[in-house]
Amino acid sequence: MEIKDLIQNKTSNDKVINKIIDIEWTMFDNVKGIDGRAFCQDDARTFYIMRYSNFCARSERTNRSYLADLQEADREERNLLMEKYAYMMEYSDPAYYYDVLEPKLPRANAEKMGNIQKIIDMERKQNEAFAREYPKLASRMRPVKDNENGETSLSTYSLGEYKTYSGETIALLLGDMLADHDMLIKQQTVTVRFYGYESIEAAEQDI
Repeated sequence: MEIKDLIQNKTSNDKVINKIIDIEWTMFDNVKGIDGRAFCQDDARTFYIMRYSNFCARSERTNRSYLADLQEADREERNLLMEKYAYMMEYSDPAYYYDVLEPKLPRANAEKMGNIQKIIDMERKQNEAFAREYPKLASRMRPVKDNENGETSLSTYSLGEYKTYSGETIALLLGDMLADHDMLIKQQTVTVRFYGYESIEAAEQDI
């Protein structure tokens, strides 16, 4: 299936999400890694599936706020995707992070960091519950915790991403998480449907 056949455009939230993904994809395409270009930077199809599935469980208000964050960053010629991966290097390469990257990155205030930690804690609990019920699918997701294989954990990835959000967007996302404890189920349901499955249960049985 081509990327054009994946694009969802049924609701006003879909339209906001598509604008987000357009900007994010351009930023992602321009990320320059230490080891050169990553293969995933040439996989627009998977990028759309993963990002749409993530955003579709959030409220339109939260998505509009994040879209505004991206648009403001674009005007300031900042690449939020590049900043996300830079924040993540605090854990993958602390020496390089503190010596080179941290002085160049925006710092989050205590209120924003407190809200981010609350979101990450809720995400961790949802992922642990998901893994107990759907272990095969969970094995293909980011690990909940850092492991010896060098895989980026959910917490590290989320922390890097959420630090690029404005305080307002983080507060709205926290509200979404508090109002809906099944966000992960909704995200994964959408993901497996992109890959042709009717439900999470069907995907779990087929793996």
